[in-house]
Amino acid sequence: MQDYFLISSPLHLCLAASIALKHPDHERTAVFTYKDPKTSALYARALERCPDVFSRIVILGDENARGRWARQRVVYRQLEALFARPTEMRVFTGNDRRFDFQYAMHVATKAGARVQGIYIDDGASTYMGQRTMHRFHNRYLKPLLRKLEHGFWHKHAVTQGSSAWTTAAYVAFPSEVHPLLRGKELIEVDVSPLRSERFQAVVEGLTHDAAQLRRVLASLRVVVTLPKERNYIDDDPLTYQRLWEQLRMHFDAAQIGIKAHPKSTRLDALEQLFPGSSKVDAGIGMEFLLTMLPDGCIVIGDISSTVLTSRWIRPDLPVIAMQPGAGMAANRKALYDKLRIPVTEVAGIGALIGRILQTPTP
Repeated sequence: MQDYFLISSPLHLCLAASIALKHPDHERTAVFTYKDPKTSALYARALERCPDVFSRIVILGDENARGRWARQRVVYRQLEALFARPTEMRVFTGNDRRFDFQYAMHVATKAGARVQGIYIDDGASTYMGQRTMHRFHNRYLKPLLRKLEHGFWHKHAVTQGSSAWTTAAYVAFPSEVHPLLRGKELIEVDVSPLRSERFQAVVEGLTHDAAQLRRVLASLRVVVTLPKERNYIDDDPLTYQRLWEQLRMHFDAAQIGIKAHPKSTRLDALEQLFPGSSKVDAGIGMEFLLTMLPDGCIVIGDISSTVLTSRWIRPDLPVIAMQPGAGMAANRKALYDKLRIPVTEVAGIGALIGRILQTPTP
């Protein structure tokens, strides 16, 4: 069996690795589909530290190609070389709306392959649907434009995982998926391989100082994952000052980990907002760091997919979603309630942490 994993996010890489490690008898190819070849190269180098995760690594695209159409032609040729073969294969993707996955399925089908398209969980959209899924542009205009741009093999997905190219889905919480995915074969992902030494070697390959990363993470009792910089520096710094005060009610500054967004550039502001805290490598996705956090460490994030990922990858850790002043959508609140993710405004963080710390560890 040939397994191909199309990877365009840290979460996709984690899930692809967890599936690949469960199938050592398959040929397992990681296909990086990032627009930025430097990101793909970074992950490829990390995977080279542990060659038994994937049998082969492919990076789509050519950094020397100039212009969108030139880059796209390169990718078309690469996909044809990979998938135009009459063999048995499975193609995994975290976004079946992307043309690279759809074209891979088209090429494999045309070549007579016994091919199965499989969706892997992409986070919140798996359960609540794409935010724009009900808009006219998304439902009617975009499908036509995609067929005109790529070809009539393109099969529209109203939300991730729902296209006709996918027949199965590896997801975190099968009972909670969006109705458009319930007709697929739903498989709960086993994330235990992510705690293995083999995957830890991959995570360590993403940082320049693996020993320092381990020391920082081992000292933490709580870690805060921050949104994009404008949210806590420009738009609402007072909320995060109050959050710091709530955290200091329970923890020494060095026990509090601050994880900035991977695209952050104003890292000097972190020390002003969170003086004396432990700064966690901002360049590594939180999905990877979760596998290395100590037992009992509390994870606090906004209402993004980060808290969902935390509940999934480390179900043993307490997770808190910090609600913005504007509130949150009812469907997201209902999902968090079902998954036992408490949602609170910043003023309630301290009391909630106090209750968590008083709860005996099972």
